[in-house]
Amino acid sequence: RVRLLEIVRESPYRLIRVDTCRDAEDGEDMIPPIRDEILNLLKSKPHLTQDLPEEYIKFIHSLTTEGPFIDVSIHSICHDTNTKQQLLETLSLERRFKLFLDFLKNECQRHELYKLLQGQTSDDEIELN
Repeated sequence: RVRLLEIVRESPYRLIRVDTCRDAEDGEDMIPPIRDEILNLLKSKPHLTQDLPEEYIKFIHSLTTEGPFIDVSIHSICHDTNTKQQLLETLSLERRFKLFLDFLKNECQRHELYKLLQGQTSDDEIELN
């Protein structure tokens, strides 16, 4: 993460000066339970990762450092660009974990509602409805 400090020049290409932003290390003791909850959701709700190759899902599960784990998860699972931007801009690791968990729970609720509204109609027939 970087913070834009100054646009040095625009031509012939943009040159900027930046400052790196470190993850805020608050509430780190709260992260492991949230991480476990995220991993459980990813295992139990395959629709959350349906667009990802199995090897990539295994890669996410193998990440042991908190920052890379949550950033790779957000980047690959969150498809809404505004939400993804908000999540990745959040400097507090604990807050980023909580926001991503909330996002996943909302996605699960949306999926359940979709399935309920779909009823017995198969995915192949849904556009005929």
